[in-house]
Parts: sequence; C-alpha cells; structure tokens
Amino acid sequence: RRLALATVLLVSWAVGCIAPAAETADELNFSAASAPLTEAQNLILNSSFETAVGQPPAPASWKSTSWGTNNAKFAVTSDAHAGAKAGRIDITTYSNGDAKWVFDWVAVTGGTQYIYFDSYKSSVTTKLVAAQRRADGSVVYKTLTTVPASQGWSTASVGFTPVNDCVRLSVYHLLDAVGWLQVDDLKLAAASPASLVTGVPNGNFEQASEVD
Repeated sequence: RRLALATVLLVSWAVGCIAPAAETADELNFSAASAPLTEAQNLILNSSFETAVGQPPAPASWKSTSWGTNNAKFAVTSDAHAGAKAGRIDITTYSNGDAKWVFDWVAVTGGTQYIYFDSYKSSVTTKLVAAQRRADGSVVYKTLTTVPASQGWSTASVGFTPVNDCVRLSVYHLLDAVGWLQVDDLKLAAASPASLVTGVPNGNFEQASEVD
C-alpha cells in the first residue's frame, strides 16, 4: 500500500511539473515586461506628427509611401489622439500593394526584444509589419500582427525580436484595402527585463506588462 501511494504521488508531481507548450519564447519573455513606456525610452522621432518641415509643410522624420496598384492619399489631420495632429491614409481603389506612413530608421540591437505601440482608428483591418535592416544593407520584412478595425481611437501593440544581425528598424502600420486609417502617438523601445529580486522573474508581482 505504501509503495502504491508513493507511485501515485510521484506521477501526480511529474504531471504537475509539465510546462505549457502554447507560449512562444517571445510571449514568455514579454509577459514579464515592466512598466509602460516613457517618452524618454521612445526611439521614434516626431512620434505624434506635431513638427512640420519644408514647403509645403510635411511631418519631420516621416515619409508617406505606397506600392502596387491602388489609389492612396495621405494627409496630416487635426483629428488627433495626442497633441494636435495625426497621420491619415485613404485608399479609394485597390488591387494589390499597400500604403503607410513610415518613420525614419532607428538604431537597434538585433536579437533583443522590442515593443511597439500606436494609437489608431480605421475602417478596415490593418497590419503591423517590421522592416529590419541588416548590417549588409538588406531588409527583411516580418508581419507582426493584424489589427482590427476601430471607429474610435484604440491601441495597437506588439512585442517582437528583430533578427540577430538587424542594425536599424522601422515598423509599418499599413493599409492594404479600400478604406481609411489614422495613426498617432507611436512608441518603440527595447523591452525592460523582468526583475529578479526574489530569484524568480517578477516574483513579487510588482511589474506590469508593457502591452497588457
């Protein structure tokens, strides 16, 4: 009887120690990330489209770009989430390609986890895509997530790890269908490591996720 009980206890302990397989390495690291981003951590210049340069005025540190067969129009609108301006895209006809506001490349460390946020509203589903410039000058594109349509201001957010030899990075919130998209208040920064004060990542539950 003692042997049978010991066997049952050992099997129960072993089953209880099996790690969940559903989470990816990025999700495991990201769930332990710390407090929300501050402006000092943000790598994106003119992240709310507030500063204009040139004649006619255009947002500093940004460019509007589209490719493929579509009719895309870009504007800076006063319908903003933060400050007085936001970027807007309207596509009136579409066969293929996409359109997006693109912020200037920022220097990053490949293989390090980063987090991205923006405020947006849109009439259709949109996408977040990471453009990763390698040391040899080539660019690798990675679709990070799809973003649901929202008639009011919402937050798009994602954690991801650029390729190991990535030296510069931009993230596109792009439109690839007939409809409209507005973006504002963008943030990009390296994710904060989890505290190990107790010997366990975020063991005292004090750190909040930077996305959730």
